[in-house]
Amino acid sequence: MEWPYNELSAVKTEQQSEYDWQEMQHELQSLGQRVNILERRVAASGRCCRFCSRGSRLVLQVTTLENAVQPLLSRTVHWYLNNSMQARLLNSGSVRSDEYTIYGYSIRMVLMTRNVNNEVWLGMYLAIWPGPCDAQLEWPFRKPYTLSLIHPLEDFRSIRRRIDPRDSDQDTVAQFFERPVGHPNRAYGCRMATLESIMDCFGDGRLHLSLNVEI
Repeated sequence: MEWPYNELSAVKTEQQSEYDWQEMQHELQSLGQRVNILERRVAASGRCCRFCSRGSRLVLQVTTLENAVQPLLSRTVHWYLNNSMQARLLNSGSVRSDEYTIYGYSIRMVLMTRNVNNEVWLGMYLAIWPGPCDAQLEWPFRKPYTLSLIHPLEDFRSIRRRIDPRDSDQDTVAQFFERPVGHPNRAYGCRMATLESIMDCFGDGRLHLSLNVEI
């Protein structure tokens, strides 16, 4: 994957952007807390009628800002597994996506099949690869991420699994989330569903997978 001409500058710009969004989220939360405090004080003073309309407008504005900012506090990539890639998965037991650059980290999605109690399960994983900007990134990797198998028509049938590396023990962190040197880290994720249930629910067309990484 090609990076901009000034890689270090690009990473610093991206990191500054993440910092700005974190600051904005913190300010929104603080504003919401201040509004709640003001509402309680007004209610305690017995002069609610004078201020309730203004307070309601403030609450609405805070909620609108939070809803607008939230989609910008994470990043999602999509992977469509066509029939030939599905055949490769069944034959070899694993297949991986192209490499994505998310917040500077070089990441791939990995699918693997495993036989458990005479049923073939599909597992979905995140793997961190060595990247050109690793020296400027925070290690170990600590960003929560969600692995999803997206239903083509009915989203409520989609399967989603959220993983937070910050909840992992030290052995897990060392194997999966420390900075990779010379070779990619082992992929970390979970089982999603049996192949039989996926065929029944999702049909035999191409699979739609996604990875969402939070700030």
